[in-house]
Amino acid sequence: MQIDYLFMRQMVNAMIAKDSHYINIEPLAMELRPQFATLDDEEYIDKFYGHLWLLKDNSVIEEMTLGQRMGISYATNRHITRTDCVIRLTAQGYDFAKLLNKNDALDKIKKMSIASVLVLCQKMAEIGVEKAFGAIIKKLPTRA
Repeated sequence: MQIDYLFMRQMVNAMIAKDSHYINIEPLAMELRPQFATLDDEEYIDKFYGHLWLLKDNSVIEEMTLGQRMGISYATNRHITRTDCVIRLTAQGYDFAKLLNKNDALDKIKKMSIASVLVLCQKMAEIGVEKAFGAIIKKLPTRA
């Protein structure tokens, strides 16, 4: 499977758009399904869960229904069984979404691993915190 950062962006943006911090996987999968009408159901579910696992592997999302293996079980004959499961977008996930939504970011990161992209997100967050802290310190009154 090729990593599709555009699909990942659609996934995290759909999560952010939810009213709650927890997201049910099955409704999320069905919400994104119409954008991939050219894929048959098996191909789409493979793409969806493949990318969902990559997001989990890199701590972009966290499973809140412990022990459910994200609601999917695999058999050796490639048969899968799905049940709904609850996940949440982590703080690192929100940073990842910010980067994916920056203009031209997708073109620049397509050849990077997800882990490298997340390191880049962390560095960007650190720079942002340092700038904000510096701006606050400058505004504080000096003591005589």
